[in-house]
Amino acid sequence: MKKISEQLQLLQQLVAARDADVAPAAKVYACLVDAENTQHSKLAHVVEELSGFGEVVVRRIYGDFSRAQMQPWRGVSNELSFRPACQFGIVSGKGNADMALCMDAIELIHNDSLQIDGFALVSSDADFTPLASRLREAGKHVVGFGRRTTPTPFVNACHTFVYLENLGEEEPSIDATGAVTAVLQQSVAHAPPAAVPMTQVDTQKAVKELRLAISTLLQHPSARADGLLNIAALPDALRRRDPGWDVRSFGVSKKKGLIGVFALPEVAKHFTLVKTGPPDAPPVYLVRDDAEGGGEDG
Repeated sequence: MKKISEQLQLLQQLVAARDADVAPAAKVYACLVDAENTQHSKLAHVVEELSGFGEVVVRRIYGDFSRAQMQPWRGVSNELSFRPACQFGIVSGKGNADMALCMDAIELIHNDSLQIDGFALVSSDADFTPLASRLREAGKHVVGFGRRTTPTPFVNACHTFVYLENLGEEEPSIDATGAVTAVLQQSVAHAPPAAVPMTQVDTQKAVKELRLAISTLLQHPSARADGLLNIAALPDALRRRDPGWDVRSFGVSKKKGLIGVFALPEVAKHFTLVKTGPPDAPPVYLVRDDAEGGGEDG
């Protein structure tokens, strides 16, 4: 019996070693586009953004492509391998294409051969709010794409919502790294670092959302007593509060991330940023809300 047990243990170790060498399968996504409510020029950027979540296997666009204003979709759909689902208008003003998109999404939920992990719904139309909620209830990850005018219910029905205005723009020319250095060197005096432009969303929202997320995380039993928090924990907390949270809304590139947001002059004066870690390793950034820590609330 002892020999059999040793053999079984050895077999388990071999299986574990084999599995460790196998790369995890990429998440599979379906990208469904409401072409009548989306800019065709943004589609390539949507696909690029979605590729960060997983493999975009199902690609479909919906609309009445017999209309002259829909013709630009022909070239971009061919280039990006999207299958057009043409729905001719039966009654003017009725969302025939929207209905087709919803029916396909529900059908894809039950398609066992594809095993879709998540859906990208590309539209600014609040009519897709029930669909996003239904997909979430089915255990699917939902990423929404739409204009900044997209109604809040649709935004909140998604796990993540990406504003189209944040896609396809060039990175700011100002080096946020220098701004971060200025914050670190003068965090006690709160001297403003080099100017970084703020765009589209006012600073007060950034400060408010950051404070709420930090406060929530500091209530966890494992939180530090000194009020410092690893900023790596913030993105998920921010997205749980607001699926549309995106550093690009504040004029900061994704590469610079939250470090760039905390470097913004109007944000920096509310927080203390601390750089830690050994010199031979990537730095770890900690942040403290100065209002919570007893500092002045500028």
